[in-house]
Amino acid sequence: MEEGKGQGGRGTFARTVMELLDRTEYRRCVTAEDKEAVGRLRLKAYRADSMVSRLIHSVHDPLDDAPNAHVFAVLVGGVPVGTLRINVITRECTDSFSMEECPGPVSEFLEFGPAIEPARFAADPDHLGVFPHLPYVTLRLAGLAAMHFNAASVVILAREDHAPFYRRVYGAKLVAGPFQYKEMKAKGVLMRVPVAESWDGIIRRHPFFDGTNTEGRLLFGPFASPGHVPLSVTPTARLAEAKGGMTATKRLAAAAS
Repeated sequence: MEEGKGQGGRGTFARTVMELLDRTEYRRCVTAEDKEAVGRLRLKAYRADSMVSRLIHSVHDPLDDAPNAHVFAVLVGGVPVGTLRINVITRECTDSFSMEECPGPVSEFLEFGPAIEPARFAADPDHLGVFPHLPYVTLRLAGLAAMHFNAASVVILAREDHAPFYRRVYGAKLVAGPFQYKEMKAKGVLMRVPVAESWDGIIRRHPFFDGTNTEGRLLFGPFASPGHVPLSVTPTARLAEAKGGMTATKRLAAAAS
């Protein structure tokens, strides 16, 4: 996937992803019906990639219902085409794939502060060919979560063959692995992105990952009840870029004002 660069990071690649964001909405999945629909989308994507058995009828796990979990559907033109789960790992709540597979390294990361785990990424194979940049639009949620929760790390339990993507895009470092996934027909690795030293460089290279504090609050709450969760949230990357990029310093200042 070509990532052409131009002045201010606005090469052809960045413009194309921004244009896809213009058609994108994020929807927090809070009901059983929402999560079942996400499970079917995961299943469709994983079967297309030969990642799960044909005998499995839905991909749903207890971590979807963990107290630190935020499950999202990604819609383009009003159609659900992708999904991602964010688990916010803290000393008080460690529910996550990463802690299950690699408790030692993840516990060490928590000494520096909370960690964000993006998990259960899936893209509808029928739409991935039409929207090849859908992974960037979907994984954008991880960076927004890291900013909203003031995380020290993003920890990624990735397929071994996907590790070069995370290394190239996020500067993620290999921590552990490879090891066999419990449910998937693939080997995985644990990677880490140190947020404080990486974020500003990431948004300079990829401004579409940026967003405002308001977007973070709308996505991640907290909310008084499921009925208060927004039906959909519109990306604010263009607004953040127009403000010169929401660097870590600017973000803290905006939050304090």
